[in-house]
Amino acid sequence: MQSKLHHLFVFFFFLNFSTVQAQLTLTEHIVIDETNSGKPNKVKFADIDGDGDLDLISTNKNPLELVWFENLDGTGNYSEKHFVGAVGFNSSVYPGDIDNDGDIDLVTASNISSPVKIQAFINLDGLGTFSAPILIQDISSDPSRDVYLADIDGDNDLDVITAYGSGGIAWIENLGNNTFSSGLNQFSLGFYGVDKIVAADIDNDGDMDIIGSRETDNRIAWFENYDGQGSFGYNNPQYIHTGPGSSQNKADFCVIDVDGDTYKDLVISSSTQNKISWYKNLDGQGNFGNEIVINSTLLGISSFYCGDIDNDGDIDIAGIRRVYNDVFWIRNLDGLGNFSDTNEVHTQTLYPKQPLLADLNMDNSLDIVFISDASNQIVWMKNQNSTGNFVTPTNLYYSIDEPEYANAHDLDGDNDLDILVCSYDDGKISWFENLDGTGNFGAQKIITSIAENLTYLAVGDLDSDGDLDIVSITTFTGSRVSWYENLDGLGNFGEENIISTSIVNGSAVLVADLDNDNDLDVISASNDDDKIAWYENLDGLGNFGTQNIITNFAGGVTSISLGDFDNDGLIDIASCEAQDKDIMWYKNNNNATTWNAFGIYLSNSSGSAIGSFIHTEDMNNDGYDDVLTASNLLGANLFANNQNQVFLGSYLNFPIDENNTICATDLDSDGDQDILTLDTYGTLNEVVWYENLNPSSLTFGNKQIISQNLDRPKIVNSADINGDGIDDIIATSRFHKIVWYENTTNLSVNKFNKDSFALYPNPAKNLLNIKSKSSINDITVFDINGRVISSKKLSNFTKEFQLNIKELTEGIYFVKIQTSFGTQTQKLIKG
Repeated sequence: MQSKLHHLFVFFFFLNFSTVQAQLTLTEHIVIDETNSGKPNKVKFADIDGDGDLDLISTNKNPLELVWFENLDGTGNYSEKHFVGAVGFNSSVYPGDIDNDGDIDLVTASNISSPVKIQAFINLDGLGTFSAPILIQDISSDPSRDVYLADIDGDNDLDVITAYGSGGIAWIENLGNNTFSSGLNQFSLGFYGVDKIVAADIDNDGDMDIIGSRETDNRIAWFENYDGQGSFGYNNPQYIHTGPGSSQNKADFCVIDVDGDTYKDLVISSSTQNKISWYKNLDGQGNFGNEIVINSTLLGISSFYCGDIDNDGDIDIAGIRRVYNDVFWIRNLDGLGNFSDTNEVHTQTLYPKQPLLADLNMDNSLDIVFISDASNQIVWMKNQNSTGNFVTPTNLYYSIDEPEYANAHDLDGDNDLDILVCSYDDGKISWFENLDGTGNFGAQKIITSIAENLTYLAVGDLDSDGDLDIVSITTFTGSRVSWYENLDGLGNFGEENIISTSIVNGSAVLVADLDNDNDLDVISASNDDDKIAWYENLDGLGNFGTQNIITNFAGGVTSISLGDFDNDGLIDIASCEAQDKDIMWYKNNNNATTWNAFGIYLSNSSGSAIGSFIHTEDMNNDGYDDVLTASNLLGANLFANNQNQVFLGSYLNFPIDENNTICATDLDSDGDQDILTLDTYGTLNEVVWYENLNPSSLTFGNKQIISQNLDRPKIVNSADINGDGIDDIIATSRFHKIVWYENTTNLSVNKFNKDSFALYPNPAKNLLNIKSKSSINDITVFDINGRVISSKKLSNFTKEFQLNIKELTEGIYFVKIQTSFGTQTQKLIKG
């Protein structure tokens, strides 16, 4: 999925210390939005465009729509979604050639909300251009639970079968020319509450009979087509399965030849009995034998599908245990209906449902496809060479649902910045690859979709193997701190490793070397137990010790940030404590063996909390970390570090209501840190920035609007996405959209000329020369992910310095120097 160029924003502003007019230019690119997202409900596969491969069809709950995705090359690379038409809530869909013109049309039936109809969408050109909906039947009085197509009356066209509310099962005759009989041909009034139907020739007489399952008592019965013309008798079910009569005992079924005798048998599952069984069609006349149990230890079995997974000519079973996130398959050992134990396929997608078997990549192997309700995914498990060994899942449906974190990191080790996201409502940690280093992003890659209630991420090399791993924290039930190993440095991540469950409602997580032993430890904040804690990386390999409590009195802590506030070389922690309405910092003593608490801002416990999000940065170029906070009601605030363990408060009067994000970045490349945040006051939907006009006095300019197009913007961060040395912007909406704003500004301002220092040679191998027009106070080297690699303070007012970089690995780095006139950063290539 390539980034999409949208709007161009050009802003003019005057520097209050200069008469030079400067121009800031930003261009919006979309990483992901609603274009290709939705909440899938029912999925089918068919060749919509007549090119010989299987396209994907889906009805969606949100938005209420019928869509299809083209299989672009027959290998399972799918297009963005093509809209077909509006459907009702919880709609089912069935593909088939309704008009007998040789291509695939679509029929839908809705269960809840307008339109409550059975309707057809005609494929007009055989390429996937569909007609407006054609009404087959208005079912407002008795909505449909399922729809199926089959030639019921033997006239060589496809009729419509529906399972509907209180009436049971009915069929509607296809009269030709896209017209259908009026009313419903009902035949199972006593067999009501049907939720699934299938048509098959049960009695081997050459016509289509109908099989249905009843949700009210989970009986499964078949109805004989007596004359081949759709006469089923009246209320004459022939029961095959009569399991426990409970609406909680969810049954699923398949009609298929299990034992190779060419007769249609019945395979069923029972959720309360934890089993899959089959019934043999003894004589091909619809006389079924006793239940044969395949497996009775499938706790929570919810649905399954039948097909030849191992390509040995008999029927295997793919199944799902939804509440256990378990996708599995069972092998038919001998073609006679004797089955193996379960073979695990996948456990890393939250609440899977509706498994299907289909050959998506035309390799003559049946792959497994399923839906995830919670993470809004359609997941493809590729069957490797018909062996039943399934490779890493591929997501066919891309979506983000309420992002809580979005920032840039080099996850695949190619020296450019990718975008990492966690999203709360769908339980996903996912990332988007920067394909070419210029900000063209690929499709969403999902690391996990079972991390319910995610609130924050942190990134760092936890196992000392040279790549970036991910740390997460969750809230509510199952609150925990976990990490995911980057297995190969290419962005392929392992399963969840739990660090701690000793938190209640996690709010933030960070990584840093707190104990000064040259590996990364983990810090967590959790607001219901008022706790800030850290976890020692015991061996530098990602094996963590027990929880070390920094404080148990961080009242309702919502956010934490790192900084060396007293310049003693140890990393301290700042926090927003919403319940106590305080901003605090915690001094690291003796390599994190003890901690002291200091107030940055102490409230009188009345009024609103002054901060819900915290960020640390040196805003006045004095070499000490200052503190920025964002508050829902009190706007943005800056607390200046006076270099004596005391902070001086300054209300910036930025009204950023309902905002929980703020960061510092040098957007105008003038050597000081500006403020980037959001303004959602009232009906505003603004991404905004405030220019740092004078760092020494901490004077900021008026609000400058970057964007007003995000629906309820939520997160904003800054990074050099396209590698041009200028900070760009990452932002998200509250629900489904991530964008980045390319900063193409080319400013030349008099307070810190961009040519005020030089690096040479560049690329460099062992020694790097730094030459500045002003006296150098500090030199800091960062890697491409913003991690500090080395930092050195100079005290002899030198303008030239030689830095030893021999120990650095080859790659891209950034060198930041600080002078009395400000800071500047330049790119370094280590050869």
